[in-house]
Amino acid sequence: MKIKVLVVAMAVVVLAACAATQYVKPAYSSEQQAYVDSIMGRPLELNIEKAKVGDAWGRAQAFVSKYSDMKLQIATDYSIQTVDSYRIFMFGYSVTKTPTKDGFTITVDCNSANSLSGSTRDWLLKDMNLNAHILAYYIETGELPYPEMINTLSKHLQALRQRRG
Repeated sequence: MKIKVLVVAMAVVVLAACAATQYVKPAYSSEQQAYVDSIMGRPLELNIEKAKVGDAWGRAQAFVSKYSDMKLQIATDYSIQTVDSYRIFMFGYSVTKTPTKDGFTITVDCNSANSLSGSTRDWLLKDMNLNAHILAYYIETGELPYPEMINTLSKHLQALRQRRG
């Protein structure tokens, strides 16, 4: 049993080291950067009126279904959650809807494997934060002007292939 744990730990370290050297930082146009700047100051906890919560919750479900690298684990009237993964740069989501006196609070989170360290981990955390803010903005407004900015494993692999080839 100890050997299995050691082998798994070594594999995680090797994968993290490989990922650290292969991360491709995205470049944004001036319009995309303005969009990022505007949504990053917005909350990840949204207060939605009762009359608008059906559409907002539908947008949350559609976004997670379309843009998550991880399989959907839970999709109820109050929770959307993807399966956790140990793969680096796979992005998943957790969205909860909580009834309030005047409507609902929808809380958004983006997650990914946490085995990285250093600057690559910082980039990954920024990517997760951006994904969460894009999702929150979409839930609240219905606007998704730059879907290509949503970080996914396939996006990172494509950028890596372009860089190599």
